[in-house]
Order: sequence, then structure tokens, then C-alpha cells
Amino acid sequence: MKIGFLFPGQGSQFVGMCKDLYNQFFVVRNLFEEINEKIGTDIVNVMFNGPETKLKNTLYTQLAIFLHSIAVYFILKKENIKASCFAGHSLGEYTAIVAAESLSYEEGLKLIKYRAELMSECNKHKNGKMVAIIGLEYEKVYKICQEISSSGRIVNIANYNTRTQIVISGENEAVNNVCEKSLKKGAKKIVPLVVSGAFHSPLMIDAQERFVKYIDGINLQDAKIPIVLNTSALITQNKDEIKKEIK
Repeated sequence: MKIGFLFPGQGSQFVGMCKDLYNQFFVVRNLFEEINEKIGTDIVNVMFNGPETKLKNTLYTQLAIFLHSIAVYFILKKENIKASCFAGHSLGEYTAIVAAESLSYEEGLKLIKYRAELMSECNKHKNGKMVAIIGLEYEKVYKICQEISSSGRIVNIANYNTRTQIVISGENEAVNNVCEKSLKKGAKKIVPLVVSGAFHSPLMIDAQERFVKYIDGINLQDAKIPIVLNTSALITQNKDEIKKEIK
């Protein structure tokens, strides 16, 4: 039987994450003992003890989810449980790239930290959020977003999870307007994402431009195990295709 590993993105964090694994597995304790020294934050304490408001801040969220995912992966690897392919949801795609050994763990940690800093800085000057719209077809959500955007407000589809589970992102008021119209059109539920900004939207353009320059400077290798890319569903091991994807 073939096994694929799918790594999560922002919104899956919770206070106490990885504490049980830290207590149970030496490989996790060894990993985490290096972390605070390497990146100069109290990330492990925030993961274990919160508060939730701090963990929700993207400065901590991205590192926490990356570290939790890598810790789980290291445990599975030690138990000789091998993947035939990797994939990741948003932030999780970077974890997949590290797991596939296209990027080293150390470089992956630096990349995630820098990405979090850019997005946090960008978000300080913006007023946005993300929500999931459940039970309404993609085409209808897209049309509503286009309608609201045509008046100069910023809102767009950020993630296509399924045909009837769509994540939107943008300015608070614009997102609220899309949600109201979606409910009137038959959406079953609106679920706010537990994130600290309007990620995957034009509000992040300043962060994106600086991040692309950073990506240009990193040294990727061909992946040892195939990765399913987020935006195209292409299955690849090619370092150039991977670098293009994460820009």
C-alpha cells in the first residue's frame, strides 16, 4: 500500500500542540531543544502553553505548525513509515518540500520564519481576514467576489478546497459583504479561519514581492520523493518547478 503525507496550513494550531510528542519521543525533544537557540523566539513555550492569542499571531503560527508537522514526520520516519509522495496545504507545502529533501530542515526553518515576519509586518497595516464558505458552488462564490471587487474593494477566492468549500480573503467589510450575499444565495455555513490576516490576497502583495526575492536566493535540490504542487496538482521532483510553485 502506498502512503501519501499531507501537511496542514495555518488555522490548525492549538495550545498544547506537540507537548505529548515532546514528552514521549526523544527525537522531538532533541529537535525542540535546538529551536529557540536557532531562531531566537519562545516558540516552543507558546506552542505548549499559549496564550491562544499569541499562537494565533502568524509570527508564531507558521513556525508552530511547521515544527509540529516536522516533528510528526521525524517520528514516522524513525518508525520506517515511508511516503510515496508529499503534499501540503498552503504553509504545509513548505513542510512537504523539506520532507522531500528538496530543502534542508535548517533552511526551511529560516524560510518559514522570514515568511512569517513578512506577512506579520504586512498585516499590521491592513485590515483583513479569511473565512470558509461552505455549501455554495465555486462559480457562485467567484461571481459574488467579482461583484464586490468591482466597486474597488479587495476580496478574492484564496483556497479551493472542494467545489462547495471555498475560502475567501480580503478586507473585512468586503469579506463580510461576500458572506452575506453567499448566505442569501444558499451557503450553509460561514466559518472564520483562525488566522491573523488576509493571506492569499492582494493585501499581501508587499510581502509577496520581498518573499520572491528571498526564494530566488535559496538553493533547492531535486526532491527525493514526489511532491504534489498546490496550484497545479502537478506531481514533480524537479527543483525548478518546485521553486516556481513557491514564488
